[in-house]
Amino acid sequence: MIAPGPFFVDRGFGVAVYEQSRALIRRGIQMEVVCYSSGRDLPDVRIHRAARFPGYGASKIGPSLARLPLWVLLLIKTILVARRTRPALLHGHLHEGGLIAGIVSRLLAIPWVFDLQGSLSLEMAEKGSFQTSSLPFKAISFLERRINRLAPLILVKSRMMERDLTDRFGIDANRISRVMDGADPAMFSPRQPDPELRHRLNLDDDATVIGYIGLLTEQQGIDRLLRAAAIVLQTHPQCHFLIMGYPDEEPRVLANELRIMSRITFTGRLDYALAPDHLALVDLAVAPKLSETEGNAKLYNYMSMALPVVSIDNEGNREVLGADGYYVQNESPLAFAEGILEALHARHEWDARGRRLRSRIEDQLNWDAVAAKLAGAYERVAPESFAIAPD
Repeated sequence: MIAPGPFFVDRGFGVAVYEQSRALIRRGIQMEVVCYSSGRDLPDVRIHRAARFPGYGASKIGPSLARLPLWVLLLIKTILVARRTRPALLHGHLHEGGLIAGIVSRLLAIPWVFDLQGSLSLEMAEKGSFQTSSLPFKAISFLERRINRLAPLILVKSRMMERDLTDRFGIDANRISRVMDGADPAMFSPRQPDPELRHRLNLDDDATVIGYIGLLTEQQGIDRLLRAAAIVLQTHPQCHFLIMGYPDEEPRVLANELRIMSRITFTGRLDYALAPDHLALVDLAVAPKLSETEGNAKLYNYMSMALPVVSIDNEGNREVLGADGYYVQNESPLAFAEGILEALHARHEWDARGRRLRSRIEDQLNWDAVAAKLAGAYERVAPESFAIAPD
């Protein structure tokens, strides 16, 4: 696996690479992960780190042209590891990893698959890196198109991503395989809240806890959530918002400006292993992310904890949550507040919705099911190596 990012880190991309790798190892497939220099080691995944580049750390988030030196170092490391281990297949994550996999495949004659996590050009435009009419956007779109067309098989997270490939880039649907994310239902399982943890986080015993876990960035919708919280608290002061993630400096400033800090708890960076106990304190989960160009991995862990979920109404979220989500029709903070209020007024439904959401994880959207689909994709491009992968 070529993972163009710090690894392991406690956020969506790192978790996906880690859980995919562990689930594939359980199927008897030996995995090697090649990544940037930063992150922390894990006992159950073999990690190969590229050379360190000065000034870069694990806290850097999102795609950027400034990472070009890191891509070169990762390419060199991937070539060295591939020459030594002679893998049966290369699994390139993100467009950067896909490009590296394509180059190494050409050099060493190794089959490869491209794990698409979203549109590179649209994501960079969403994050304000450049305008869609600019020359950099057009250049990145051209590179994106080339990588998409070179890949023997593209793995996507949603039907929307699949449609973007066929409609915008002209990719043959036969070269696309839909493999959604998942959760570990044994790790993320409903449990009694820890009273000591609740006390440490300043959560009143009678508070209705509304929880968010993930990056605290504008693209993830943290501003939308905090402004919605201010509206909700005007009529439901018993609510308390538990915000789990980082970076939290700017969200804290906004919460102070909105005069809601007394009903907000920021945990800061949260270790992945501690996430289930923190989510067990939550009554209602929220997912304010607007983007349709990438997945929304937090939904799976919410579901696995049997939590009711309020999310933006888009095709990707509906594909994951089905009929059991509470959906917000537009991006305004007022609309998101109204979505939370609708859920609060329907509290009698929460247990049943939560049970149905967890059943989807247990039946379809767990990491072992993801690994089975990945093994099937590997077999398509390297049948001589993966045809005997266990069911």
